[in-house]
Amino acid sequence: MSKLEKLTEEATTSRFIQQNIPTEENNEGRGAGKSKGKILPDSQQQVDSAGGKHTEKKLVTQSETGKYGKVRVVTETHAGHVILVDETEGNERIYIMHPNGTYINIDPDSRTDKTEGNQISLINGDMQMEISGDEVVFNHGEVKVTMDKDLTTDIIGNKTETIKKALTITVTKDVLIKGKNVTVEAAETATVKGRDCLVDASGSATVKAAGVVTISGASISLN
Repeated sequence: MSKLEKLTEEATTSRFIQQNIPTEENNEGRGAGKSKGKILPDSQQQVDSAGGKHTEKKLVTQSETGKYGKVRVVTETHAGHVILVDETEGNERIYIMHPNGTYINIDPDSRTDKTEGNQISLINGDMQMEISGDEVVFNHGEVKVTMDKDLTTDIIGNKTETIKKALTITVTKDVLIKGKNVTVEAAETATVKGRDCLVDASGSATVKAAGVVTISGASISLN
């Protein structure tokens, strides 16, 4: 069973009839006609194209008992490319599939893209994307993002990150963290290390420990 037969079988339970098969008289712009006004067997005709010969099948439904009951154009080339245009009211859709299984499906409620292999997008200009609903991304491999310039993130709500392993942040210049209240909490050990360390409080400062507090230095000055 070809890809076209599988697609139409899944799309509808209706019977298909041969109709509107191009002939020599009405085949202008589609290549040299072969039928001389007669319908070719099995709704197939061989037409010349820039890449050689290919087979086209055009089918329309005789009855509507399935969801896709008014398939106006169904085309499968000799190489296995499939194009389907469905005009069933309320379920209109466009379906395009490559022989390797990559496809695009557009229906009234959604668009589905499936890529078998790699996908590359090259944009020689700006890109803007607006999503009115939620966005969910699942990546089963590694993610690497490289930027030549600045990155600005503006979040109106909250931000939560959960990292189940280690986190390393390396900054070659200054780091500034601002907040109404800042809390750093460690389940085990918290270490602050630097050539110079400064704790500056415009109000009160409290050092509290459940165990021993040790202060050591070449010299200790309490003022």
